[in-house]
Amino acid sequence: MQQQLIQANETFALKKLKGIKPKQIKVKESSRLDYLNFVCHDLFSKHEFEFRCCNDYLPTDYFVKRVNKISKDLKPKLENFELDKSVITDFVLSNTNKEDLDLASYLGACSSVLLQSWVNDLKNTSRRSIFYINGGGNTFNSLFRGVSNIDLLIIDNFQGTQIASDMALGENSFVGSLFGLNINGKYCFTELATSKGVIGLLAVSNWQSNGCLGSISSWESCVDLFVANNIGGDDNFNNLCDHGTIRLLYANNIRGKNCFDDYDCLNNLKLAVVSDCLISQLNFLTKQYGPEEEILDIVVARKTISKKNPEQLKQVKEKYQLTKITNLLDEMNGASELEIIQNALQIEKIYHQIKLSLPNYYEGR
Repeated sequence: MQQQLIQANETFALKKLKGIKPKQIKVKESSRLDYLNFVCHDLFSKHEFEFRCCNDYLPTDYFVKRVNKISKDLKPKLENFELDKSVITDFVLSNTNKEDLDLASYLGACSSVLLQSWVNDLKNTSRRSIFYINGGGNTFNSLFRGVSNIDLLIIDNFQGTQIASDMALGENSFVGSLFGLNINGKYCFTELATSKGVIGLLAVSNWQSNGCLGSISSWESCVDLFVANNIGGDDNFNNLCDHGTIRLLYANNIRGKNCFDDYDCLNNLKLAVVSDCLISQLNFLTKQYGPEEEILDIVVARKTISKKNPEQLKQVKEKYQLTKITNLLDEMNGASELEIIQNALQIEKIYHQIKLSLPNYYEGR
């Protein structure tokens, strides 16, 4: 008898629910991350083949196509989902250190879809898209790769491959300010501002990485100000300005082998300011080879200022407030999220103050 009553109640409850559409249903705060992890991991089997045997590296065109497919599949599942900075951060941090490289690359693509969706949601508001994330030294491959049209992105203390690569890709793609702090990996921050994309401010500090920061500003693209501070590792900064423009590059305390290579591309590096850099095998910087040659000139840049002319170096560092920028970057190391964002905003302010005085985009073209 009791069993029959239970069944009757269940039947009645189901009849009441029949035909009710789940519109405007909000996932509870405590379960939002669980839901996000579920829908992303649930789709992996559908996309697994496309990421198989990628060996932690995927070419740009191939990766972008995968992101677009994942975005199409995720969009209906997130239609009524409250996507914000907190849950995106939690999603990333709950999926670090994946040993399965196929899954790791797939989750990297998911992170790009989620961040881009959040950025797009803010387009019709007056709020700036400002995003900071600290990885605590953990690994997350392809983190936020291919994201565009974000105002300020700060990626701090991550390891991995192709982190934040392919940003500002394509015409009408823009990144206001991009910061990379304490990054350790391969191919990170590569192929930025390509195919008519634009980055206003690019600042990287305290890295120990190889094969990173290459192919920046290519094919009718532009980076206004590129500040590289305390960067160690080999094969970094290669293939810059391949038919693109960097208006000012400030290289401060760069260490490594085979850096700033492929000098034939650099005709549109408008101004290079070089300070305290030791690099071996300088394929184009001094056209000398050997251990720890000191950079004196970037001969293919339109104009280079270095310790070869100390008074001129002092003047240009004061004009563009370059020492102040690197001091603010140094202060970010180990600082709190609030302090890091405040310093980034201060550097942004300096960038906007000096923007009009940077070498002209068309100068020397």
